[in-house]
Amino acid sequence: MADDTASTLLREANSLRDKGRWLDAADVYAALLLQRPDDAGIMAERAHCLESAGQTEAALRLYREADLLARDGAPALRLGHALLAETPPVLCTLATEGSDWRALPAGLFLRLDQLQRAGTGPADPDWLEALGMLRAAMAGPPLPFAHGTTLLSPGEVWALEEHAPALRRAREVAGLRFIPC
Repeated sequence: MADDTASTLLREANSLRDKGRWLDAADVYAALLLQRPDDAGIMAERAHCLESAGQTEAALRLYREADLLARDGAPALRLGHALLAETPPVLCTLATEGSDWRALPAGLFLRLDQLQRAGTGPADPDWLEALGMLRAAMAGPPLPFAHGTTLLSPGEVWALEEHAPALRRAREVAGLRFIPC
């Protein structure tokens, strides 16, 4: 019974998060944490929602707590940990065409991470929806980096031939710090 309730709460929280209803989603994640107090992933999701709603201090406290609980070095927790840096990080990905970087919304990153860790298949509607949002982000304008930016780049981008030269150019132009996740 508790597993059914937890699954229902998780679906509701994820749906609210995907709709940008940050505080509502954070409240549902909080209810889920009452059932799963040691779930670092859920804690990071709640932290992300609070951060997106402008409650940075509360989000950072939760990211720190989730970081202490995490045993697998989850990318979502590295994202939160990077938020503790002096210069706010930029979450981005290398465009599939060309050598420009594109902004990757944190909510989309967390969603892709969650789907991947859940073993969601390539034909699953949730995965297809997330990939559609990723394609839309990739079609956006190139991302200019402010000097000293911290770059978070998820996935296996090293397999892309253009990655190393694009990273080198961005380091030379903006003096950025790179964190693979």
